Amino acid sequence: MCDNNMTSLADKLQNLELGLKSQHEQVVIYGRALREAIVRMDLLIEVEVLKSLEDLHLQKGKLSKDSAEFDKAAALYAAALLRCKDSDMGQTLEHRIGYMEKLSRQLLQGYTPHFRWLLPDYWGTADSNVLRVAEVCDKLERSNKKPQHSTQETYTETLLTAIENSDMFLEVEVLKSLGDFYLEKGKKTSDVSQFSKAAAMYKKALRSCEDSGTRQTLDHRVSYSEKIRETVKMHSTSKGSKMSLRERRPPVGHQFGNIRKPDITQEVQLHPDMPSDTSEETKVTDIITTPLGDDERLRTYEDHLQEGSKALQTGDLDRAEKSFAAALKSVHVKGQHNAEAEPLYRLGEVYLKRGIQSKDGGDFTKAAALCNAALPTTVWETIQEMKNSGVVNAENAHHLMVMVSISAELRLRTYMNNHGQVENMSALSSISRDTDIGAKLKKVFYFSNRQQLMRYYYTARPLKKVISQLSNSQPQKNLTILFDNSSDLKAEVYESLCDYQSSAMCKEETLQNKISTYGENTPHIDIASSLNNLGTAWSHLGDHRKAISCYEQSLQMKRIIYGKDTAHPDIADSLNNLGIAWRNLGDHRKAISYYEQSLQMKRIIYGENTAHPDIADSLNNLGNAWSNLGDHRKAISYYEQSLQMKRIIYGEDTAHPDIASSLNNLGAAWNYLGDNRKAIGYYEQSLQMKRIIYGEDTAHPDIADSLNNLGVAWSHLGDHRKAISYYEQSLQMKRIIYGENTAHPDIADSLNNLGIAWNDLGDHRKAISYYEQSLQMKRIIYGKDTAHPDIASSLNNLGNARRDLGDHRKAISYYEQSLQMKRIIYDEEIIYGEDTAHPDIASSLNNLGNAWSDLGDYRKAISYYEQSLQMKRIIYGEDTAHPDIANSLNNLGNTWRALGDHRNAISYYEQSLQMRQIIYGEDTAHPAIADSLNNLGNAWSDLGDYRKAISYYEQSLQMKRIIYGEDTAHPDIANSLNNLGNAWSDLGDHRKAISYYEQSLQMKRIIYGKDTAHPDIASSLNNLGVAWSHLGDYRKAISYYEQSLQMNRIIYGEDTAHPAIANSLNNLGNAWSDLGDNRKAISYYEQSLQMKRIIYGKDTAHPDIANSLNNLGNALSDLGDNRKAISYYEQSLQMKRIIYGKDTAHPDIADSLNNLGAAWSDLGDHRKAISYYEQSLQMKRIIYGEDTAHPDIANTLYNLGGAWSDLVDYRKAINFYEQSLQIKRIIYGEDTAHPDIAYSLSNLGGAWSYLGDYRKAIVYYEQSLQVMRTIYGEDTAHPDIAVVINNLCVAWRDLGDYSKANFYFELAEQMNQRLIN
Repeated sequence: MCDNNMTSLADKLQNLELGLKSQHEQVVIYGRALREAIVRMDLLIEVEVLKSLEDLHLQKGKLSKDSAEFDKAAALYAAALLRCKDSDMGQTLEHRIGYMEKLSRQLLQGYTPHFRWLLPDYWGTADSNVLRVAEVCDKLERSNKKPQHSTQETYTETLLTAIENSDMFLEVEVLKSLGDFYLEKGKKTSDVSQFSKAAAMYKKALRSCEDSGTRQTLDHRVSYSEKIRETVKMHSTSKGSKMSLRERRPPVGHQFGNIRKPDITQEVQLHPDMPSDTSEETKVTDIITTPLGDDERLRTYEDHLQEGSKALQTGDLDRAEKSFAAALKSVHVKGQHNAEAEPLYRLGEVYLKRGIQSKDGGDFTKAAALCNAALPTTVWETIQEMKNSGVVNAENAHHLMVMVSISAELRLRTYMNNHGQVENMSALSSISRDTDIGAKLKKVFYFSNRQQLMRYYYTARPLKKVISQLSNSQPQKNLTILFDNSSDLKAEVYESLCDYQSSAMCKEETLQNKISTYGENTPHIDIASSLNNLGTAWSHLGDHRKAISCYEQSLQMKRIIYGKDTAHPDIADSLNNLGIAWRNLGDHRKAISYYEQSLQMKRIIYGENTAHPDIADSLNNLGNAWSNLGDHRKAISYYEQSLQMKRIIYGEDTAHPDIASSLNNLGAAWNYLGDNRKAIGYYEQSLQMKRIIYGEDTAHPDIADSLNNLGVAWSHLGDHRKAISYYEQSLQMKRIIYGENTAHPDIADSLNNLGIAWNDLGDHRKAISYYEQSLQMKRIIYGKDTAHPDIASSLNNLGNARRDLGDHRKAISYYEQSLQMKRIIYDEEIIYGEDTAHPDIASSLNNLGNAWSDLGDYRKAISYYEQSLQMKRIIYGEDTAHPDIANSLNNLGNTWRALGDHRNAISYYEQSLQMRQIIYGEDTAHPAIADSLNNLGNAWSDLGDYRKAISYYEQSLQMKRIIYGEDTAHPDIANSLNNLGNAWSDLGDHRKAISYYEQSLQMKRIIYGKDTAHPDIASSLNNLGVAWSHLGDYRKAISYYEQSLQMNRIIYGEDTAHPAIANSLNNLGNAWSDLGDNRKAISYYEQSLQMKRIIYGKDTAHPDIANSLNNLGNALSDLGDNRKAISYYEQSLQMKRIIYGKDTAHPDIADSLNNLGAAWSDLGDHRKAISYYEQSLQMKRIIYGEDTAHPDIANTLYNLGGAWSDLVDYRKAINFYEQSLQIKRIIYGEDTAHPDIAYSLSNLGGAWSYLGDYRKAIVYYEQSLQVMRTIYGEDTAHPDIAVVINNLCVAWRDLGDYSKANFYFELAEQMNQRLIN
């Protein structure tokens, strides 16, 4: 509301208040103000006047304690609210009605004011309403003839009375009469303002009128008033004088609904060019005076309805309204009131759709009013007729009247408050159990009176049962009273309202009543049923152990009643319920036992080969349980049996919710088995069927679930953008179903899934935003301090996202909160138990292992992984092949690999692979199997067997292409291409490595977007930098490293300390070191080290920190500051021993010993160098095996050769060089060109040169040169090639062949010049 409007409003109201004296005067003045507001079409003043009148009647009610005054106040509130367009004012009005109701209950012993139009005696019949209003207006006309009464004031007082009594019929007629009054006055006086007032009154009446005939009359009068006003204005302007209008007819009288009087509104032609205006009333009168036969009228009625329905479908709301109004008129004039219900209801639909488009509360209110208007013509008359004919007695007629009245109020309140009928019972399940039921009802229905709602159900539920019995042709033995307020019915209602606590209390009361009736120790089916129902209530409350106790007591009693070995549906149901409860507790084997007993019994009852819904349900439940145990093939078998049976029951081509559910479950099972395309096929069939069942454009929870599941499947296929599209559709639909601002578990799930998808796309910050929204919503639903699995799941996912952002300590915090919560149930009871083996607890232990592994504390990680593995074996069975057990074995393999125990890692990887092949099938292409093959490739690569690694990587790649499609861009395929690049790089074929890296990079850009910053793209850029560095193109390497660094900073934040950023800085240091700019290299290494200390902790021993210390040692060594280099190497060594264990043989420790050897060698202490080299060699042989050919062993042998060469023991040097060369050829291949082989050949040349055997030296140098040219390119200028050419120059010189020496000298000079350039 703008400030000017508020100021104007305040001034007018202040003037109004000053004029108020007696209460009668107040009413008169308020009436004038209301009339003036209507004339000016000033809704603000209109609402304020009605609100002030409400205050007046509220004050009267307080003083007189008269319920009628409170009813008038209620009616004025409703009238003000219907007119109100301002949200702030609407809240004020809401507060006032709440205060009024509270005050009324206090003063009038619980009396609640009501809206008169919701009472059955208010509506009457259409004819009775018309006659009633006609009588009132007749009195008004007689009163107006008396000189002491002003016609205008009399009508105004009657208008106020109509509003106070919620008499919409009278309100419309009085407004129309006031319009007629102003119209006549305008014609007599030629006062243009009177025509405007008339039009305003007609428009006001039009907004409240629902009778189609009257609406047509009002439409005409608005049009007529405006035309005549314009004509008078035009004549006044042209002639400069007032125009006197000739009249042909008497003054305008009143017209009411079905009462038709002679037409009195046809006016003279005012302008030669203006045709005579034949009123709609005349046309209607002409139609009425020409009677139609019943058949012809019925045909006209049906034609109008059909035409309106078509228009409604196409969205032509104006044509639909006209058609339905015409249908209504065609039966209304003949008094066929039962036929009026259909067009009234359809008109309600028109206004509902208008409201949805316009968001105008008035349209929704009209829709509600029209739907309620259909009631008087059907329900009230029907109830009265049933009572008159003896179908129902007076008591039951009363109960029915009350039920329908409450139903009407419920719907109207919801329309008025929520701009549409969106109440949905399922929304109640979203609200915290700590929320009062009244508050719940108000959130969903805008109706907080629990007693009144329960009163509705006290009749609705018995009525439903009676109708069901009648429809099944069951005879009624005794007269049924349509009223039931038993604890049994209350429990049923509370359960439907999701008030499980109240439901459990009522079920407990019912059980005690049954025990009192039949006896404490008496087995009776009613007691058994009550125990079963109480078990269901405890299950809803999450106390599954209490549920099991109730189910077991119920089962025991049923076996006593029916016989221990009797097959009976009730016993089968109890067995099934016990299966569900044990499944909820995570004991799936016990669940299967109960499901199988239930299935066996149902087959005995219904027949072994009978298709029955109960048998189909048991088969489905067994499918669920086997799926939970990880045996998805067995699950599919049960799901298919269930589906086949349902199709026999419902029809092969029938769209049925149970069939759609089976298709969905089959999709889920194939999804778990990794056949995501088959899963999508089932999900799409299920979705299509649900849309047939519920409607193509209907928002329904089942459709939303199918959209969500399709998102999951596409996510597994790596198409995360398509997944997001489905998740967003699902989220949008859920918000339509449950409400835009409603906290509901399904909405929270969609937000969570969107977080997962964005996380997969590498946008971890967006992922965290969705996870936090989901967590916040779940806390609203379940309670801020409640321990609930869904909240625990959100905490876990936030841990995952923080881990991906490199904030491992925050990740651990979330994982620990999640673990703690999983060990607790609602209201401080144990859910799984501190020592209980449960999949969710095992999952949290696993995730804590992941986080500690990221922080470099691998031994702590192994401890968590082993706890997780032990728990999973307890859950699923020691010798059971289960995906979760396989995952734990895989994770243990990863950690032992990180600890450098690659053989132990391979053992775990092979166990995991074997188990996955048992689960999914030996020859099945499955992502988990492909993952195991990939990990075995990694481990063999670490052991230096790159060819075996490549074999595993290629198997993994081939399998992934089968799974996802040969030409599909998928993250897993891109990862395999990347790993093949690593392996070929380790084999020294850097060009082949680059080819794989580029394929991987291209695929990742297709997946995530060409210009998207994503961790996987940054990783590929980094790997390309490494490969170009190996090829000696350090500037190109730097370019890739800088791109990677820039992308990581975009992803994680410019000033964020993240491992990926620290790694990029480290690699830039390596590249600048290779270019010889060691000071720049040190700068990058120091930045990297500083960041790692921020990430992992300043005093934390972490592999990444140790690596940075080592690299700083390398750079300082290259600068010649070997003592400072040794200091860094020793710090690095000390840290690694803390990490891996003082006496542990680990590759990283062996590397540090090797580097210390190199530094002491540079300082000239070659014997100390040899000591370190020998310690390093001994450790590597322990790690990789005494006789194993491994690059690290070859490297140390090579270094020992160098050290003995420095000590001038060239024969010992040659011995070590030859051992090194032999190992390298075993590793890389006898004929493979690899830099390490080239270096060994070159050093052997040097050693033989020192021994004076220059010819042998030249042979080795030439072999080395040939290998290097193969690696780097025949014409490539490379520092290593330049060194070998120079050595050949020296060797030929020493042999005395100066010609050849000169040739190599010039060649070396040219290459050095090219390198300098």
